[in-house]
Amino acid sequence: MTTPEWQTRPLTAFRTTREELVAQFGPPTFENEDSNGLGAMDVWVVRFACGLEASLLLMKGLGSDGVHGGENEPGDRHVEVWASDTERSHLLHHLGGRDGSPFSPDRTYDGVASFVVRRIDDNGNVFDVERFTHRCGADALAAELTARGHKQTYWVESLTG
Repeated sequence: MTTPEWQTRPLTAFRTTREELVAQFGPPTFENEDSNGLGAMDVWVVRFACGLEASLLLMKGLGSDGVHGGENEPGDRHVEVWASDTERSHLLHHLGGRDGSPFSPDRTYDGVASFVVRRIDDNGNVFDVERFTHRCGADALAAELTARGHKQTYWVESLTG
């Protein structure tokens, strides 16, 4: 397995089950890789339409107590996140909306909102629905709200001009 050159150490980590990762991202890109001392790991290498690339390393050898020997234990596992973008909300958008609280250590940052989802109601009033630091999250919310079939119109605007 080759580690992408854009990262020299993990950005952050969280806990989840292998089953949850498979449900969201499909089967691992690499299975039972050597983690250099932490036992076997499964690796997902994903690329999203917006250009974000990420590797998720699920450490199979760490038990629920955080020590070796948990390879056959059911339940949550430690997952390291390596990515081409360090902006927190962008990563959270693509990693299933996790709230970020279980991320540790956290080398991500909170970006400045650059996009807003707006709606116009039947009376012509315009409202800000939500602000985003990344276009892909704003586009996803606008599409979701539009698909609900309400009379309101939703769109994304750039806040940076």
